[in-house]
Amino acid sequence: MIGLCGGTVTSLAGIVAYVLVPYLRGDGAGPGWALAEGASQFMAFSPLYHAVVLVVVPFVTTVVAVGVARRRGLSTWVQDLKVVGSIVLVPFTTVVALYFVGALGVGLAMGASGDNFELSERLMGVAGMTGFALIFGLFFMLVVGAVVFVGELLGAGSGYLVARRLSRR
Repeated sequence: MIGLCGGTVTSLAGIVAYVLVPYLRGDGAGPGWALAEGASQFMAFSPLYHAVVLVVVPFVTTVVAVGVARRRGLSTWVQDLKVVGSIVLVPFTTVVALYFVGALGVGLAMGASGDNFELSERLMGVAGMTGFALIFGLFFMLVVGAVVFVGELLGAGSGYLVARRLSRR
């Protein structure tokens, strides 16, 4: 449970940093745009921004989560693996989920537009555009997912090592 809370905090930090901040900066027409364009805009941020969001946040979250787990008597390596694994895998799962939500959003926005089409034609347009977004968005999801996974693993792994060292004092 502690690991899931840490992973959720890390995921929320990523959503705020990569979806909400671009929207509030005025980089798009709405939050849906920020989500759909998020993969290509992901590369536009500075490396320092990525380091803070993808490495520092899971580092701090892991140090706190492992410290809390140790205070509650959960000090086995299995418990530590659950905490660190959740902090790494929950944000990666969030990237995959946002990929599907973004593809569906693109399909609904592009496929359902047009007033002089029948309902069946609109549904076919939604299905076609969603499939198109899933196929062509897969490359961006793989790149973003790999960057997120490596960054989270680096931050959570180093945070775990610091937390282990602090708990031995």
